Amino acid sequence: MKKIFHKSKFYIGICLLIQCVSFVILFFTQMKKRKGLATAFLAVAAISGVLGVRLVRAGAKEEEEKNEMLDVLREDFFEVDDEEDDDEDIVFDTEDGDDVISFAE
Repeated sequence: MKKIFHKSKFYIGICLLIQCVSFVILFFTQMKKRKGLATAFLAVAAISGVLGVRLVRAGAKEEEEKNEMLDVLREDFFEVDDEEDDDEDIVFDTEDGDDVISFAE
């Protein structure tokens, strides 16, 4: 369950931000008619907005850390030794026994 939550933090945060905007709109529509209900909408909007921002930032930070780790792994995996001589001869054996030599570019 924890792994699923880590993957979806960003998207849950986006949903909470959309909910925040919706509740702010509801607050303005109900402000003149029902002050108590409008206050409740504003409180829920504030809470979902704060949680949404925190989750979006946490999800983006985790994604950035994951990308940094992957970049380090890619650099280590595809590391090229500069001292190697890339101009080595490659010898191919043919069916009739002759050796064909080609030079690397």
